Amino acid sequence: MPPDIKTLSGGYVAAWFDVTSPNRIGDELAGSLSSLIDGMASLRGQLSFEDEPATFEAVLHEEKERNA
Repeated sequence: MPPDIKTLSGGYVAAWFDVTSPNRIGDELAGSLSSLIDGMASLRGQLSFEDEPATFEAVLHEEKERNA
């Protein structure tokens, strides 16, 4: 089983910045990422990009046609 997000984030902080986790609140925030990651993982394969990306000009043109 992979390590939990608190352990991973603590390791990354130590490796990159040579410090330990800043405080309890920082550890709690790192822990809250776990539910976000799980939620995003559950959506894998269900989301897709639009065929044509929306641009400001495209939306403007569409609104002009709608209001004409």
